[in-house]
Amino acid sequence: MRRAATTGLVLATIALAVACPNTVPEFNAKASNGKTFTQKSFTEKPTILVFLKLGCPANPSLTPALNSLQKDLGDSVQIIGVTVGSEVDAKGEAEKIKAKFPIIADQSAVLVNGFKATRSFDMSMVATKTEAKWPKLWEGLSQKNMAEIIDITQKHGHEFKTPNLETLPQTPKRGCMF
Repeated sequence: MRRAATTGLVLATIALAVACPNTVPEFNAKASNGKTFTQKSFTEKPTILVFLKLGCPANPSLTPALNSLQKDLGDSVQIIGVTVGSEVDAKGEAEKIKAKFPIIADQSAVLVNGFKATRSFDMSMVATKTEAKWPKLWEGLSQKNMAEIIDITQKHGHEFKTPNLETLPQTPKRGCMF
């Protein structure tokens, strides 16, 4: 019995490593809500990362869909924006686009470069409970991309009600280049 449990744990760990082969780069940055985030912060609960170029016209038009998604997900999953800029820039962008999720000030572009994001609304996720690992970068906000992110998150053992994705665009929407 004990051997079967150990074998199951080893297989689950291997599957996790295959599903999420990329490690979140080490960083320490403040967000628009004043909270400091680090690599470890992304293991506290499932995290959906949305990359945002400061001042991009797509930001205010697509943010309401993310706000709605965050409301549906509640405290089970965190949505976090990432932008290249200072803490003041991140806070200003959050206010300007009326984001109901924090936006990290990635001053040195450590996260943007580490995740290989190239445009506003490129997205990724971290759903592992022990390691800050991510599976891939999704290019744009869409129902299909978010459904895949939610599916991977749930397969990592996180239980939450599947949110309504109808407020999201059917085809991937992206914004300005970094």
